[in-house]
Amino acid sequence: MKKDITTKEALKAITEDIAIYLLGLQIDNVEFVDKELLRIEKREADIVATCLINNSLSILHLEIQNDNDKDMPTRMLRYRLDVIKAYPNIPIHQYVVYIGKEKLTMQSSLKCDNLNYNYTIVDMHNIDCESLIKLDNPDALVLAILCDFKNKSEKDVCYYIVKRLSELTEGDKQAFGKYTQMLETLSENRNLKNIIKEVEAMLSAVR
Repeated sequence: MKKDITTKEALKAITEDIAIYLLGLQIDNVEFVDKELLRIEKREADIVATCLINNSLSILHLEIQNDNDKDMPTRMLRYRLDVIKAYPNIPIHQYVVYIGKEKLTMQSSLKCDNLNYNYTIVDMHNIDCESLIKLDNPDALVLAILCDFKNKSEKDVCYYIVKRLSELTEGDKQAFGKYTQMLETLSENRNLKNIIKEVEAMLSAVR
């Protein structure tokens, strides 16, 4: 995930939405982990947070990945070991959300000698964009930007999402600003931020 998220509020909302709508987790009390504790080979994990998952204190580690990294299992294991060192005895939930255009080929496990390690990969190709859009709430609409649009026009989908966000938050500029910030952040992972900004400007001009 791009590291240009400007407020913890927006990042927390993204984390909670991914957990609820994509991972099916009950999550609460999200507090982000100090990234200085988790630097590995000059790379940072996208999201690492302490939280309550199903009412149990846990660590949630999320990676949003837009290409097939053959070294992903090794990376995830290294992150896990780093988290274990900083937060021993706390259960760790690790997920990779794959949003790349190519077919998913990354492995979700690493097995060698006496090691048997695995984590969960969520392939956004398998999540119907329409299923999130039909929920018709701002949080689900924002996450829809990560889905595969199939044969739909990118600009048409982006236009609908921004327009519907505007309608659902009508009269609440703060809420609309929060959701568009989240949308811009996630859209950059799919190189759609310029389209989103263009649509926002278009809609702003006709208000």
